[in-house]
Amino acid sequence: LVDVPAAVARTMRLSNAAAVLFIALSASVDAFAPSTRGISRPRPKSSLGVATSDDTTPAASTINGATVNVSDRAASVESFKVMDVLRRANELQAEGAEVLHCEVGQPESGAPNAVAEAAIEALAGPPREVMGYTDAFGLLPLREKIFAHYKEKYSDIISDQCVDPSRIVVTTGSSGAFLLAFTACFDAGDSIAIASSGYPCYRNISGALGLHLVSVPINSEFKLTAS
Repeated sequence: LVDVPAAVARTMRLSNAAAVLFIALSASVDAFAPSTRGISRPRPKSSLGVATSDDTTPAASTINGATVNVSDRAASVESFKVMDVLRRANELQAEGAEVLHCEVGQPESGAPNAVAEAAIEALAGPPREVMGYTDAFGLLPLREKIFAHYKEKYSDIISDQCVDPSRIVVTTGSSGAFLLAFTACFDAGDSIAIASSGYPCYRNISGALGLHLVSVPINSEFKLTAS
């Protein structure tokens, strides 16, 4: 665990309108890049990783008569293949096909009963609670519970100074956490080492942020070979 820079706190709102704004700007605007509108760029592989007959992607597209720019970033980053497969599987399922989903890792069960009951009570009451903004790092009582869990479960390898509620951030998913961590720790053009076999989305997120990826081979035990 690393200390959370102040920059993270200023970019925490990825669960609502700011997330939409972030995605929209990333897809349409490049940072400090000369204008390349009106040209064609190499097209990333289409969904399911199959190259299309058209090997270029336009620098702009038209939606309801309006021209919408497509950033170099958006044009150069391949899609997350697992999500491509999931989308296609859902389309087939909606058409009546019987689909056995093996594309994404899903929990085997829903939320624990206590969590479901607490969510219902918070949403419906009485008294009905207002679902408003929280602290940017997440609810303090939740972060304190996470701290207590780590302190108890990993007491033999970490200290209280290493894990503290002030250094714990609650996000709406791991991808949001990766994005916050990467933007806080790296600048565009930085090189980062990625295991040759690992979580694929590291590459998608890193590529979108303009990071240079260095693939590090792993051995038969799936351990890094770099010394």
